[in-house]
Amino acid sequence: ISNPYGSTRVAAMAGNVVQSTTLARIDSDIVELLAPAGAVGSATAPIRIAASRLTARGDTGVYVEELVGDMNVVEASAGLASGVVSLRAAGSILDAHVFTDAAVSAHDVILVAATGAIGSTSDALDVDVGGNSLDAAASGDIVVNDVSGAMGVGTVMSTNGSVRLSTTDTDAAGEDIALAADSSIRALSGAITLLSADDILTAFGSVIVARNVVTMRADDEDEYDGVA
Repeated sequence: ISNPYGSTRVAAMAGNVVQSTTLARIDSDIVELLAPAGAVGSATAPIRIAASRLTARGDTGVYVEELVGDMNVVEASAGLASGVVSLRAAGSILDAHVFTDAAVSAHDVILVAATGAIGSTSDALDVDVGGNSLDAAASGDIVVNDVSGAMGVGTVMSTNGSVRLSTTDTDAAGEDIALAADSSIRALSGAITLLSADDILTAFGSVIVARNVVTMRADDEDEYDGVA
């Protein structure tokens, strides 16, 4: 599909939006992909796009690859109970969501920025990870904020930048940053900063490794005293 100066919507209201061949792609200024009862792409065949802005909604999953430059995410969402959002970009993955809720939401979130960053120091990528799995890999900085509840960390690694993960403080408990026994956070050339609205939970066997300083602050925002 070639529509470089317009908006393109592809919807399968009762099924899936699928990548038919390895050469198929959508070139459009704005891309909207909708599969409210199914999936957008798949783990083995993501929808390939070249777009200025992306909106993608699925039930079981959203799998999208940006082929050229940065992926500007207005929304990428799947079911919080078991859905997966997997986004890959040739450049950076950036937050283009205009509201205070999440740009990316699913039970499991996978983010890969091949030559750029995920979020930025001035505008974190806002997510809602419903399960225990935020996986993120980038050449540059990784700056991700979970806007609702806990952030469960899987594998997070920056090769040439720093990592900053945070959760948002409300009057609810459990807005933690949690690492399981097989979780890891690595900044091979930079620093790591963990800012938890409540607790930072690191299971035995989890790994946090930085080239520079590691900063961990629990109850960071301290907006609601007494919630730990």
